[in-house]
Amino acid sequence: MEDVCACSRALLNMLEDVKRAAAKVQRIGGVFIQIAPLMKKIHLKYCSEHPKAVSVIEKHKDALEKFMEEHGANPPGILTLTTGLSRPFRRLEKYPALLQELQRHTQENHIDRGDTQRAVSVYRDIATVCSTVRRQKEMELELMTGNIRGWEGEAIHTLGSIVQMGPVVFLTEDSKKNDRYLVLFPETLVILSISPRMSAFVY
Repeated sequence: MEDVCACSRALLNMLEDVKRAAAKVQRIGGVFIQIAPLMKKIHLKYCSEHPKAVSVIEKHKDALEKFMEEHGANPPGILTLTTGLSRPFRRLEKYPALLQELQRHTQENHIDRGDTQRAVSVYRDIATVCSTVRRQKEMELELMTGNIRGWEGEAIHTLGSIVQMGPVVFLTEDSKKNDRYLVLFPETLVILSISPRMSAFVY
């Protein structure tokens, strides 16, 4: 969270500097392009860790709710915490639309027009990638902490951390398609399916 805040402050400071320049040489799109690599790196890390944070909050919900309310949060105090933790990627998702609106009001011959157009595309891509990573990590966490139907032996987390996980389609001998999930651990490959109601993994 500290890195996200530092990145947001850096962006704000850069935009404040741009604001001091004459309108014809202001490069807002240029600033967004300049900070994009850092923005992507920090938000990717944040989005990959977010599901774990939500899981910890759920686990200690009552104590955290009490703590938040004792420190001034409106009831339910847990809501202040969860919405606050989702703010970074919600903000990230707004940037493409805001930049597109800026582009609409930027003259064709303005010095920043090209960078603004590129920034729309770059930030749309960053938001999409971060959202995909967050969903992937949510699924991995669900797999590691949930119940896998038909699983025998020790708990799946004893296999180590998930190296890679993704959907695949198997073709049977009679050409029927079967959707499966491959889950690669450091020394084991596990093949799972999803229950008909999409509510659980099945071994």
